[in-house]
Parts: sequence; C-alpha cells; structure tokens
Amino acid sequence: MSSVQATGERLDSRAGAREAGQARLRSPFLPVLLMGLALLAWMVFQTVALMQERLGLQRTLVAQQPQVAQSMRLRTALSDLASDTQKLSDAGDPGAQLIVNRLRQHGITIRPDAAPAGSN
Repeated sequence: MSSVQATGERLDSRAGAREAGQARLRSPFLPVLLMGLALLAWMVFQTVALMQERLGLQRTLVAQQPQVAQSMRLRTALSDLASDTQKLSDAGDPGAQLIVNRLRQHGITIRPDAAPAGSN
C-alpha cells in the first residue's frame, strides 16, 4: 500500500467513526421541542385570530341592532296596513279590492287575523 492510500483510509475511518459517534449522541429532544413550540405558536396565533374575528362579529351585531329594530317596526306597520286593506276589501271597497287582487297576482297573500311578524 502506498502512504497516500493508507492516509486516505485512516481519514475515512476517522470520519466514519466521528459520524457514528455523532449519530449516537444526537437526541430527539431538540426536534421534539421545536415541533412543540411551533405547535404552541400556531395554536396561540389561531386563538388570537378567532378572538379578533369574534369581537368583530359582535361589534357588527351590535351595530345592526338599530336597523333590525327599525325593520321590525316597518314590517309591523306594513302588516297592519295590509290587514286593514284586506278588511276594507272584504267590506266591499272597490279600491281595496283592486289592491288586494294586484297583490295576489304578485303572489302576496294577506291574512288579516295573523299575528304581526315581530310579536313572537
């Protein structure tokens, strides 16, 4: 054997021994710790994002309350008007009968004894 070849074999055997020693010394602690921290960070991020979204939805709900109340009042007023128009039509008023017939043509049925929509 030549000295270059012998030196190369010794270096190869030292490198192999060093790699084998490092493989034996590596612990799964650091990768598992990093995965756990990444999972924890992801969960915290998701929790904060969901809390912000919930707060935004609650603000939207509160902001819509006046419009909802106003629409319920309007709906009740229109229901009362339609009920009174139906009663006039039943009593023989020709204008009211025309209105009720036109509403029926458009698929709108008036129930004079029905409870207002917002009274539930």
